[in-house]
Amino acid sequence: MIALINTSRAIRVTKLLKQKCIFRVGAVMIVSTCIFNRTVAQVKNPFVFRDAGKETGLLPEVDSIWGHGVGWGDVDGDGWIDLYVGTFHKAGYKPNMFFRNKNGKFQLDKQEALRISSRATGIVFADFDNDGDLDLYISSMPHDKDSSYLIQIQGCKLYRNEGNGVFTDISKDNAACPLSFGGRSATVLDYDGDGLLDILVGEDPMTGYNGSKTRSSRLFHNKGNLQFEDVTQAVGIPAGIPGYGVAAADVNNDGWPDLFLAANDGGSVLFLNDKHGKFYEAPGSRELFHWKGAGGANANNMVCGITFGDVNRDGLLDIVMGPHFQTPWIAPQPLRLFLNKGIKNGIPHFEEISQADGLTPLPMKAPHVEIQDFDNDGWPDIYTSIVKFSNGKP
Repeated sequence: MIALINTSRAIRVTKLLKQKCIFRVGAVMIVSTCIFNRTVAQVKNPFVFRDAGKETGLLPEVDSIWGHGVGWGDVDGDGWIDLYVGTFHKAGYKPNMFFRNKNGKFQLDKQEALRISSRATGIVFADFDNDGDLDLYISSMPHDKDSSYLIQIQGCKLYRNEGNGVFTDISKDNAACPLSFGGRSATVLDYDGDGLLDILVGEDPMTGYNGSKTRSSRLFHNKGNLQFEDVTQAVGIPAGIPGYGVAAADVNNDGWPDLFLAANDGGSVLFLNDKHGKFYEAPGSRELFHWKGAGGANANNMVCGITFGDVNRDGLLDIVMGPHFQTPWIAPQPLRLFLNKGIKNGIPHFEEISQADGLTPLPMKAPHVEIQDFDNDGWPDIYTSIVKFSNGKP
C-alpha cells in the first residue's frame, strides 16, 4: 500500500519534542530521531527529497495506476537494483510491471509472465533455491466474483530466476501459492535454521472480498528445490489470525526470527520462536497491540503497517505500527511506537510511547511504515506512506 512520492517541496521542521524532530514531506511523513536536543535553527542539513520518477524512466509508465506494492532486488547481478510494481488491476488501468535498472535508468521489461493481473500487496525478491540469484514471490488476493473487477485476477505467484533476470512461473501445484488464499503482505525468514528461506504471508480478514473462505495467515516451509509446504498450524500459529502486514525479526535476541501479524479483527499478535521450529504467542501481545476503533463494525478501519527497528539504539528491536482508517481526517490516528524495554526469561516487554515521542495523530491514511536511517546520521528514522482517496482515486 505505497503511494508514489511527490516530494519536490523542501522538508520543513514542524515540531521538536525532547530529542525527536518531525519532518513533513508532501505525500510522506518522516520522523527523525536526533542525536542531541537541538533547536530547529540548529538543524542545518535536513534531508530533502524530490520526485525523480520522470528522469529515472518510471514516469509515465507508473502514472495513474492502482499501485499497491513494490519489491526491489538486483535480479541480474549487474550491481543495479531492479524494481517490480504490483497493482490492483482494474479495467482501464495497468497490470503489474517489472523494470530493469540500467545504470540508474529504469526500463520496462517485456516478460509477459510478469505482467499479470493481480491484487498484489506483498512482493519479495529472495534466493529461495540458494543458486545465487533472486527469485520472486508475489502475494495477491485472487478474483472476487462479487467485486467490480472485469479482469480475471490471479492470486499468489512464485517465479524462478533462470539467470540474468529471466523468470519462469512455477506457481502451479506449489503449496506457497494456494488457489483460494487472500494474500496480503509477505516477508521471508529462515524460521527453523535449515539454511532455506521460508515465506510468511498475511491473509486479508474480509472473507469473500479476499477471494477466500479463510482469514488465516500462512507460513510456507521451504523444502528445497523451490517446493514449499504449509506448516502454519503445525508450528503453533493458529487458524483465524489475519495479517494485512507481516514482519519477522529477532525481538528477544536469542538468534531466532520471531514474527508479527498485523491486522484488525483477530490480528496484531507477536509470536516468539521457541528455537525448535515452533512458535508461541507472546504473553499479553493481543491486549498491548490492540487498536481501539479498528475492525468489527468498523471493518474499513484497518491495521496494516508493521516494522521492527532499534529506534533508540539500545540493542533491542522496537515495533512501529501504521493505520489505514476510513476517515482519519475526521478522527486522526497516529503511528504507534512500542519500545522494547528489556527481555526476561526470553520474553520481550514493550511499552507504547507513541505521542509522547512526537508521533502525533495524522489526518491521512498511513498504511505502510519503515524504519531506516535516511540522513546517514546513525539514528533510525520512521517513514510512512500517506494516502487519501477521492472519487475512487488516490
